[in-house]
Amino acid sequence: MTIFDYIKQFSIQSPKHTALMDEVFNITYGELGEIIIKGKKYYLEQGFEPGMHVCIQMENSVEWVIAFLC
Repeated sequence: MTIFDYIKQFSIQSPKHTALMDEVFNITYGELGEIIIKGKKYYLEQGFEPGMHVCIQMENSVEWVIAFLC
């Protein structure tokens, strides 16, 4: 299984359990699954393609994890 398989599984089985948390955010698995789908759609609309290499430069944060997963 991949990390995406686990996130999908947990978003179905435990959608209200915390997946990511910091001082500002508390994101559940249900929310994370939705965010990843929306983020992927956004990046595809911007011209990114599956398998394309990109660089993510930002502070170590929940937002970085989300950007990476999208």
